[in-house]
Amino acid sequence: MRRLFFTLIMLYQADIALLGKQFEHLSSLIQKLELAPKTNDQSYALYFYKAQAALQKEDYQTAQNQAELCLDYFEHNPIVERLVALYELLGICAEQKRQYKKSSDMYKKIVQLLKES
Repeated sequence: MRRLFFTLIMLYQADIALLGKQFEHLSSLIQKLELAPKTNDQSYALYFYKAQAALQKEDYQTAQNQAELCLDYFEHNPIVERLVALYELLGICAEQKRQYKKSSDMYKKIVQLLKES
């Protein structure tokens, strides 16, 4: 239990690093989180952070893969801020692949989500 508490603290630090656009620090935290014991929820949060870090590095395929690993979880356990970020990320990745219909669908999901909240 105590070890999971430290994982939770690192996840909060990752949130702060992401919000502050401190991507080097976020990458460092991701490496530590990879080795840390995690609950299922925490594993999905890690996928989210890995997707955001990959997007910042313009590694669109990795970003998309990581986002898709956690998308279903966040759609069933809605956290509006996370879903908006995931849909935006997937929209950007689709644009890079010239998949404009998919990109448009992601942005529509953002608008719908914001209307509901």
